[in-house]
Formats: sequence, structure tokens, C-alpha cells
Amino acid sequence: MRAAYYSRRHLVACYAAGIPFFKNTILGDLVYSTALFGLFEASVSLFPSLRKDVRRPPAMTGS
Repeated sequence: MRAAYYSRRHLVACYAAGIPFFKNTILGDLVYSTALFGLFEASVSLFPSLRKDVRRPPAMTGS
């Protein structure tokens, strides 16, 4: 069995062939992240009980 031959030329060709799909990947990521974060913010504004009151502990001062 002959070993496969890999080179930078083949790697570049692979990346170049994937460029048309990358646009759809970025678009999908933007749509879904906007929807998820938007739904979260909408639910927090509609249901104030979901809001968490996070307080930081007092800062430690060096002696």
C-alpha cells in the first residue's frame, strides 16, 4: 500500500475549496448567536426574577 503524499499545495487547495462554505458558516454563527443572546435578554427583561444580583467580594488590601 502506497502512503499518501501531502504537501502545502494540497493544503492550500483544500482551504481554497472551502472558502464558499465559510461564508455560510459565519452567517449561521451570527444568526444563531444573535437569536440565543437576544432570547436570553428578552426573557430577562420579561421575567425579572431571572436576573441574578452578583456582588463582588471586597478587595483584599495588602499590609
